[in-house]
Amino acid sequence: NITQTSNKELAVELGVDRSLISLLRSGKRGVPKNVKRMARVFAERSTADFQRYALSDMLGILALRSALPVQEVADYLEKWLLEDRDMVRDVEKGVLDLKDIPEAPALQEIPDPVVIPEGQATFYFGDEGRREVLLKIMQQVRQAQKPCTLLMVVDDNMEWLLSDYALTKRIQTELLELAHSGVRFCQIVPPMNYVNRYTESLQFWLPLYATGNLETYYYPRLRGNLYRHSVYVLSGQCAQFNASIGSGGVSDVTMFTREKVLVDVFERQFRAHLSMCRPAMAVYRSLAECVGKVSGFLANRTDTVQMINTLSLNSMPVQLLEQFISQSRGQEERTAILESIRDRMPEFEARLEERTCIDMCRVAPVREILAGEVSVGAHSDSLHYTPRAYILHLENILRLMEKYDRYIFVPLRDRNPLEYNLMANEEGMALIVRSTPPRIMLEVRRSELVVAFRENMLHRADTLGYDGIHRERICMELRSLIQELKKAAKERL
Repeated sequence: NITQTSNKELAVELGVDRSLISLLRSGKRGVPKNVKRMARVFAERSTADFQRYALSDMLGILALRSALPVQEVADYLEKWLLEDRDMVRDVEKGVLDLKDIPEAPALQEIPDPVVIPEGQATFYFGDEGRREVLLKIMQQVRQAQKPCTLLMVVDDNMEWLLSDYALTKRIQTELLELAHSGVRFCQIVPPMNYVNRYTESLQFWLPLYATGNLETYYYPRLRGNLYRHSVYVLSGQCAQFNASIGSGGVSDVTMFTREKVLVDVFERQFRAHLSMCRPAMAVYRSLAECVGKVSGFLANRTDTVQMINTLSLNSMPVQLLEQFISQSRGQEERTAILESIRDRMPEFEARLEERTCIDMCRVAPVREILAGEVSVGAHSDSLHYTPRAYILHLENILRLMEKYDRYIFVPLRDRNPLEYNLMANEEGMALIVRSTPPRIMLEVRRSELVVAFRENMLHRADTLGYDGIHRERICMELRSLIQELKKAAKERL
């Protein structure tokens, strides 16, 4: 148990009576009005690495490391607390009362790396050296003539990168910018020895997967886990090589070179390695291919979980499906998937008697709904909800929740639309669907990777809360939204 905060101490910090804290802990009172101050208190008492690890696991987000400023941690906690769950008790159980821990230092501006002359190889040590080499690689890719491809063997837990929050966000942003500028990526992923470790790094790579510019492969045979290594090669330009003991948490030595002979050697080794690998994902771009894969996923009879940008087609009422089918005449593929869902609706509801379906869906703000900006389905550029249609869909979700205990709806309150939609089931199928044009769908073909995707989403659902009192709260929120939409629609008449 890593908490030492008493009711009295927390009451003093918040300026409230100690009895209120007792009610909060017991779940008899909701989150108080001074939640911002509460979040700040918890953040100030959570500056050590192991505390940030605990919070990362609890919040279900990219690791919160000690370099992240206290106020940013407080912002995450405030948003989490406002979910109105038994979070006060959860946070109190996950925060040590260590008053002697200083506040994390302010982030320093990361300088651009110095260009290494051609024909020279340099060596760097530890995680700091590894991060410095990564910046050199990124600089070389930025300066390279486009299009080009960065070859990557990522055979480690990425702790050396994720432990530096500022650098993590910088590299993630730069990778996306490079993908949009014409850079492609070819990645060989490590064996799935530790699902939890891979799930964490998955959050880093997901946005790049969704661009469709990252080809991912895996080695299908068993291999030892004693040594880990990573290789980055930009053909004819530069290469990086790192090796370490698999169980170690620190990079030992990293080499960076622009020596053409060495770069060519590492590229040949990469391509030899690649020839023994299999694709971890398949990319689909045509509507027909995407429709077929989504139809297959929705027809599956095992437990499913999805995290999508709009309300699920699975939970749409039949009369609304008929309406959208009518509006889709002339668009054969879209009509086909809607008709398929309509025809399988009785089968879907029968499955809910035995199988669990978790729909984590972004619930659009009223403004977007009234403006007709909310798309129908995970990727639709022509069908949009009217306020009346959205109300009908929400009412059907309530009906399903009241009738079937195994139907779980978890509202996502992201202000901005999600960049991608995720779907996974127990049968070993997972899909990544890009939310914005151009249309891109990735099918995850590696069974262990599907497990990682499922675990990632299930962890998110557990963090948000969906059973017991949380289920009741979700139903109340949906009813409130329905009333708000009806009132707004009436005022517009």
